[in-house]
Amino acid sequence: MNTNQSDRAIASTLKRLLRRNARGSIQNIIKKTHPADIARVFSLLSPGQQQKLFNWIHVKALRGQVLTRLDPNHLQALVKDMPPAMMARVLEQIPQDDVAAVMSRLPADTAERIQQQLKKEGNLTLQALLQFGPNSAGGIMVPEFIALQKNISAGEAIGVLQQDYRDVEMPFYLYVVDNRDRLCGVCSLRQLVTVPAETSLQDIMTTEVVSVRTDTDQEDVARVVDRYSLLAVPVTDENLQLQGIVTVDDIIDIIRDEVTEDMLKMAGAGSDYAETKSVLLNTRARLPWLLASCAGGL
Repeated sequence: MNTNQSDRAIASTLKRLLRRNARGSIQNIIKKTHPADIARVFSLLSPGQQQKLFNWIHVKALRGQVLTRLDPNHLQALVKDMPPAMMARVLEQIPQDDVAAVMSRLPADTAERIQQQLKKEGNLTLQALLQFGPNSAGGIMVPEFIALQKNISAGEAIGVLQQDYRDVEMPFYLYVVDNRDRLCGVCSLRQLVTVPAETSLQDIMTTEVVSVRTDTDQEDVARVVDRYSLLAVPVTDENLQLQGIVTVDDIIDIIRDEVTEDMLKMAGAGSDYAETKSVLLNTRARLPWLLASCAGGL
């Protein structure tokens, strides 16, 4: 069974269960289905069915994973009537590097209401992320990273990792900072465990660190990661203080989006074509190119 057939089969089952209000059975299907597959199935459901299905995803973290994978049209329709407080709670369960991407797909007034709710709840982490543009390094970075003081030993560093950094997403690069949290070096996990325990980090770190600024455009970040074959790139502010990292999975998303945009431009549809629902707007966007092609053919 190919992907389209699988999606249709899941959608057909969900529609039947939604009509019967079989909440327990639907939740069992959700548990066994990858969030990316659930998001794809949304396009095969009616708006009412989409809302009902989303409300029945009782695990907040799973709600967030589905939300980040929805296309802009379905995302906007789903969030349109959702209370800002509920949306804020869902955003708290989304990987922090995806929050800005989700917010950028929402209408400005909806995004503003959600930001006001986050401010009201005092969620300083998400507020800090949203201050950066969604297409900048600051907007897509993960604010969780491993930062170690340069004057500690390898043995002390291992102890710090075991105690404070168990849940860090990208443990391969260990960033070394000075007493002002300024980035001054990087070393690998392999280096850390293969040197004598008393070795200082400043003796094994690489001082030539490739980094980007918080305001660096995401396309430039992708080029840096590609050029230097990195799994992650550190993000600093204007004072070289470490703010976060951009991981390779986010770079893949950027490249995919840019390729899609370029293909739409080549087809004469424009970069906004995929995000418009109106047939009239789509026709107006493509009409000049179609007329030019027709004239050329004649």
